[in-house]
This record gives sequence, C-alpha cells and structure tokens, in this order.
Amino acid sequence: MPTELVKATRTAVPFSIHSLDELDLLAEAGVDLHEVIFRSIDKSVEEIREAALRGVWQFACDSEWQLLKIAAAAPGVAVYVAVDVGGTRSGFCAGAASGASADSALRLMVLAPECGLRPYGLSIAICSSDPSDELLAIERVGLVMRRLEQFGIRLQMLTVQFRVNARRELPTLSTLDAAVRRLPYRPGLLIAPARHSLADAHLATSHHVSVVT
Repeated sequence: MPTELVKATRTAVPFSIHSLDELDLLAEAGVDLHEVIFRSIDKSVEEIREAALRGVWQFACDSEWQLLKIAAAAPGVAVYVAVDVGGTRSGFCAGAASGASADSALRLMVLAPECGLRPYGLSIAICSSDPSDELLAIERVGLVMRRLEQFGIRLQMLTVQFRVNARRELPTLSTLDAAVRRLPYRPGLLIAPARHSLADAHLATSHHVSVVT
C-alpha cells in the first residue's frame, strides 16, 4: 500500500494493521501511532513489543496463549477479543479472524486484568447482507457483555467487521442503532471492512460510527 494512498485516506479515527510493515507506512504518512490497532492475531512477541514501544496500545487476541504473549511483550496494553458469532447465515468472512467462542471470550476478558492487561473490547465479523444476521450477532455480543458486568468489567469498544463489495455496503446508522440498542450499554463502536473487502487504499483504515441515543 503506497504511502500516498495512506495519506489520501487519513481520518481522525483509528487505523488497523496486520504487520509492522503497515505500521511503518502509517508512520511515514504522519499518522499518530497511538491511534493504531494491531488487529492481527498472528504476531510474534518481538512484533508486539516493537509496536508497543512505538505507541500502539490496542492488540487483538482470540486465545489464552496469545493473551499471555501480549502480556509478556507489552504489559499494561489494552486487548480486545475476536468473537466467533457462527450460527448466523453469514458463514465464514474472508479476511476476518473466525474468533473465540463466546465462553472463551468471556474467560479471556476476565483473565486479562490478572495478566496486567486492560480488557478493552470485542470484535465480530458479519458477512451476510441480511439485517437479521447483524442483529443476532450483536445480541450474542450483548450476552458476553452482560456476563462481564458480573465480574465488574465494562468494555469500551465493539468492532464490527463487514464484508463489503458491489452488492454489500456498510450498514446504515439507523440499522446499527437498532442493533446496538439491544446491548446492555453502549461502548465505542468501530465499523471496519473485512481485510480483503476493499481496495488497497482502504486496507488499513477503519470507519468509525458514533451511535447516538
């Protein structure tokens, strides 16, 4: 992804990366690295440590092994868990991690503070164009959020990845508002394209949607 394209797509919302090479491109484009999310769950201890030293403080995981790796490399950073919302008609979403089960996500978020990490948020991927799938997926996330509240944990971010193509655009604010109203409370909401769904110019950027009451 050329630096010129990164500059052309710069916004005030977070960028997400899958490698240190992408982090280098964002740094060259003048992006504040504190606003970068390390979305890849297949990263080494060295990559985690290097990213953290350069200002990245949000990291994805979907297993206890990954959580412990992040804790060892970058204590004190924030983590979010990719949750598998399988069971909808959306099926596998190319470019997005399948994620942990709801029970595993709950366990990882509860374990995070014990490992010196901040339990920050959850991430889901939706590929269907059926609004009922969006509602069902977010309802399942709501169940995890309710159970986390019993442990005194309130999440600050929910990332929703959508497969976007000529027949499938990002959902409207009203559609998302109806879905998010089913949550026990409203974390920050990030709407992100699945990894291979957009042109290279949009590859590392997320689209932020503020859902108002």
